[in-house]
Amino acid sequence: SVVDCVPPLGSGSARRAENWTWDETIPPSLVEECIRFFVSQFDDHKRVLPFLEDDNMILLLETLPTTLPLEIVIYLIPDGIYWKRRCNDTWSTMNDVTNYDNSWKRMFAERYVEDFIESEEPGYTDWVEVG
Repeated sequence: SVVDCVPPLGSGSARRAENWTWDETIPPSLVEECIRFFVSQFDDHKRVLPFLEDDNMILLLETLPTTLPLEIVIYLIPDGIYWKRRCNDTWSTMNDVTNYDNSWKRMFAERYVEDFIESEEPGYTDWVEVG
């Protein structure tokens, strides 16, 4: 009977289905550790990007800092989640990607150049800084 399956009170055999911390002691996978390493040393190991499988590339793009130098990431990182994160981290408003053919990378590049031009002082340009 069903009653026979229920452990007696105080037996210590009760199971709690709502234990939300059961997996906190599980270590990250080797793949996750490798991705963390690539993220922390991205400039030195960016040549591995073409060899990453799709799910590993997604994990890398979701964790890559959005503060990396533009001259490094603009050529390496495809349109998508990284550029969406970078746009949202750089500009908190007016991030309507439909105005840029649904390309987050294009949106970032165009808005970055717009901000640069708007911040320049009339009559003065430091071409070393621009170049």
